Amino acid sequence: MDRRSLMWMTFMVLVVVTAVYLVIMEDQLAVRQTPQAHTSQDTGAGGNAGAAWGDTAKEAGGNLGAELGDPAALAGNNAGSVWGDMGEAAKSNAGAVWGEAKPAKLCILKTDTVFIYTPACGSDVVQSILFRFGYRRDLFVALPGKPGNPSILQDPRSGDILREYLLKPSAMAARADWDINILAHKVRYNRDALHKVVNGNAKYITILRNPLDRFETDFVASHLEKQFDVEQREHPPALRRYLAAPEFWEKRRMRVNSRCTTNCMAEALGIPVRGRGGNALPEPDGNGVMHYISKLESDFALVLIYEQLNKSLVLLKRRMCWGFRDILYDVSLLEPPATQRNARGESEKLQFRRLNGADHLLYYHFYDIFKAKVAAEGDDFHREVRHFERVLDKVSLYCSSALDDVSVANQTVVWGSEWDEEFVVTRQMCWSLRRKREDWDKLFRERYTHGSQSQRNN
Repeated sequence: MDRRSLMWMTFMVLVVVTAVYLVIMEDQLAVRQTPQAHTSQDTGAGGNAGAAWGDTAKEAGGNLGAELGDPAALAGNNAGSVWGDMGEAAKSNAGAVWGEAKPAKLCILKTDTVFIYTPACGSDVVQSILFRFGYRRDLFVALPGKPGNPSILQDPRSGDILREYLLKPSAMAARADWDINILAHKVRYNRDALHKVVNGNAKYITILRNPLDRFETDFVASHLEKQFDVEQREHPPALRRYLAAPEFWEKRRMRVNSRCTTNCMAEALGIPVRGRGGNALPEPDGNGVMHYISKLESDFALVLIYEQLNKSLVLLKRRMCWGFRDILYDVSLLEPPATQRNARGESEKLQFRRLNGADHLLYYHFYDIFKAKVAAEGDDFHREVRHFERVLDKVSLYCSSALDDVSVANQTVVWGSEWDEEFVVTRQMCWSLRRKREDWDKLFRERYTHGSQSQRNN
């Protein structure tokens, strides 16, 4: 056999090797598209298969070179080496594919939720998420009997929510007893009272925020300066004047309006910080507050932290067995940034803390618990949070364009990942992300009154 024939045969061997390798890699890519539950034993199995293929290939290449004679030996050995290297690559890829796949975790969808609304803590974000979730899944979401009311009325003594305080869907008109799936309007926490109207399997959640940041946002957004009998002046602004002497302002607070101005998170969560008529009680001692906080710790499935909102929502997703589309939110619902915390002196911060001791104990207790829960989730949790933030950015970018420009495509796809399945974002869904409480109230009332069908794309 002449040299040209030998070279041609070697070339054909390499062609065959390449074709086999491509088939192997195509199979591996197919596996990556549909990961399954495998163990570390699969990694070894994949690696052993690749090694065996490589060794066999190398040996076959060497034998071929020997049969063809010395001039072709080098080419044959090279072919075997190439084939062997490909086998090693197959070993690595197969092992990585099987090794990366994780055992499937048992996850049971949870739909029944009570959210305790805390003012200026990002509650509008969580409230909107729950309304959208309930609407899309045809759940019974509690509504106040009076349209437009942000709160659900409670008996001032017992804290009970009477059935006549709630809107009753026409479909339930003949039923004496009916359970609520989701309650997210403002209501003061009282576990016994809520248990009478909400599904017994409901998970209780709330959200907390740094007390000084929370107060600043509420002061500005709600014009809390109107609560105090103090002369209005532009310079210095009312907020700075309040933080300079909070006790002075509180002593002059007008009683015609019972709006909370101190320990507002603690009050929303049922910690006794105000008496009848809205008058502030003497600041409870630390042991008294911690007694209530320990009860809340056992009652609440999760306490979200506003400063760690995205981590909080991913943790909520995991606890409730939800998807990314269930925890999406519109950034316009976020609270305005606080700017005064670092501008105050230590004495002023101490004065504020003395007036809001219950809120400080509450916030830092649950912040520590939240950090411990995040740490227990492991490194995979942080990768999921980063992926969720990318999804959130993609959806926000699409919605900002789609709602302002009719020429933009009617939908975009969020590809599946190891943490969630693929889903489609439509213009309709973008509108639902922007809805506020009053908008959701109208939609739910229309459904409960006329029995309209759920809009599945919301």
